[in-house]
Amino acid sequence: MKNSRWLLAVMAVGAVAVGCGDPDGLHAEGSVALVVHQSGQPDGSASFTLPANTFIDAPPGVGRGFYGTCARSGNRWTVEINRADASAQDGLKRVSISVPERSASGAVNASFVVGSSTFAGSSECTATATPATSKGVQITMTCTAIRSGGDPRTVDANVSLLMSDCTLD
Repeated sequence: MKNSRWLLAVMAVGAVAVGCGDPDGLHAEGSVALVVHQSGQPDGSASFTLPANTFIDAPPGVGRGFYGTCARSGNRWTVEINRADASAQDGLKRVSISVPERSASGAVNASFVVGSSTFAGSSECTATATPATSKGVQITMTCTAIRSGGDPRTVDANVSLLMSDCTLD
């Protein structure tokens, strides 16, 4: 009997470690789609596509899928999603968004890490953050011609994310 309880405990810890764990953690669905422009070159793209009910690991992640955070403090929502696969060297690695609840223009902070460049925008972005069920938020955002210092490229972004089970203040 004692050994069977120990075995069940080991199996439960193993299930959590491989992603079969806590169904009550942070979840996301939607997309972050970037169009990358460089003079004289064809446009490129980089994106995250998150199927419905994608589990987002807590930082620092466990090397699979995505990890990140979602929190509301006052009337401001902050979302960060990172690709856990370190081998994705040239694609979209990280998105970070901070936006007031409801519609906002100019009060948005957004950054996108593509390869080794961070493209950050504020006045270039407009967004809507609408509270959703299950302690969540629907974020819709568009950014145009955001830049990264020292990188000749510009990025346009279209974001549509539904987050659930966020941290609320």
